[in-house]
Amino acid sequence: MAHISRWLEEVSTEDDDILESDTEVELCDEDCVFESPHDTDTEQEGSDTEPSLERSEPITNQTLDSDFESEDDIPLRPGSHYAGPADLPKTGHRTECSHYIGSRKKFRQSSVEFGPARTMDDEIVVLWWYLNRRQNKRKHWVHPILRERFSLGTFETLMGELRRDESKFFNYFRMTATTFDDLLGRLDIRVRDTSFRECICPEQRLAICLRYLASGCSFKEIHYSYRVGVSTISKLIKEMTHVIWENLKTDFLKLPDTEREWEDIASGFERKANFPHCLGAVDGKHIRILKPAKSGSMFFNYKEYYSFVLMAVVDSEYRFIFISVGSFGKECDSSILKDSTFWQKINDGTLNVPKPRPLHENLHEELPFILVGDEGFALTPNLLRPYGGTHLNTDKKIFNYRLSRARRYVECAFGILANKWRIIHRAIDLNVDTAIQVIKACAVLHNFVREKDGINFESYQNIEHRQEQETTPMNRNVSSRGGPNANAIRTSFTNYFVSDIGSVPWQAAAIK
Repeated sequence: MAHISRWLEEVSTEDDDILESDTEVELCDEDCVFESPHDTDTEQEGSDTEPSLERSEPITNQTLDSDFESEDDIPLRPGSHYAGPADLPKTGHRTECSHYIGSRKKFRQSSVEFGPARTMDDEIVVLWWYLNRRQNKRKHWVHPILRERFSLGTFETLMGELRRDESKFFNYFRMTATTFDDLLGRLDIRVRDTSFRECICPEQRLAICLRYLASGCSFKEIHYSYRVGVSTISKLIKEMTHVIWENLKTDFLKLPDTEREWEDIASGFERKANFPHCLGAVDGKHIRILKPAKSGSMFFNYKEYYSFVLMAVVDSEYRFIFISVGSFGKECDSSILKDSTFWQKINDGTLNVPKPRPLHENLHEELPFILVGDEGFALTPNLLRPYGGTHLNTDKKIFNYRLSRARRYVECAFGILANKWRIIHRAIDLNVDTAIQVIKACAVLHNFVREKDGINFESYQNIEHRQEQETTPMNRNVSSRGGPNANAIRTSFTNYFVSDIGSVPWQAAAIK
């Protein structure tokens, strides 16, 4: 291949003229040398030197008519030039010869026939690769639009104005400026400049990530507003959501592990929802995604769209105390919960849940602390679900009403989560692993902002009504039979709710 290297050196000095030419230049015409190892023996036999690459006169149609009696007499000597398909024999195997159009900078293919002993030379292949490689050269190292990021980008022009208006800042980032700065200080964001370009500062990285989660806009929209490359934004979102989750989950999405913490949660439900011994409301939410490649129907849910499931347990402050993200959309809530680490810890007693005790100081029957869920869950001693059916007596209707008052907290939490982080309102067009990381970041940010800023109920008005509209009856082949122990526990709660001690004044009117 030594002659190929020397040949490339010659071509490299002329290729700029070829690329800028406005005339058609054919690889197989004036700028292409054919050399065959099967050519005349007189030049190769007994010689250790490589064939000469000096140019000779090109073979033309006139030469063919005057010097050769037939097409089969046309030689292909080292250094010969090929003027067109008509100048070569029409017999033998076929090969492809690329013609380069200098004015359009592209290739067109034509079929050339060689004699039975003729083969395409290495130089033709290398030349095609060399010139084709030049066509993929980037037009800009940094696009002119992106060069103006530090002067015209949204972060440079808008951030200062937003900080001067607290309400606008909250509307744009879904948190106050103080909370934003607190969040930035908690995150371990490591960046450094390179010899090619300056890095994006941590504050701008967080701003881009929060805006993406809060607005649900596309990468292209952020690309044009913040003047950051699309591929950079894609990598940035993946990194930032991971950093947010890893740095906040320990403090703001920690599963309670002491009796005192569980008792505080139960006291909140009893005070706000009039439901004693409740450790949390549990439910699942389908996160809409685009169909993953080669996934079949695994992510296709009963609502007839593709999704994975966010399973959550919520307290009376609309905070997530446990989440499980990423189960297939076709799975039912009951099986997802039973496969979770949370359920396993409840059953083996490692969560330090308070011991069973009476619902009221004047009662003697000891009942366990439980979770509340909808019809999608099976009845167990640790989880109560509504009575099924439509023809229920008054006691069962009252129990269903009282249970729904406690269960609504998880529905409202999902509504607040989706209304604050609008990325959940649309189908997430990311790969499944990144989409799961995005939902985890949204959940922990929900708890973080809830603790720092509270809930602005004016911004989330009618959430309860909207969630009830979104929740449809679920036929998931889940049996409500939980065994005699679970049914006895539910019956004891029912008797308490209709008794003088446990009833509320408005419950009879509410079930009518």
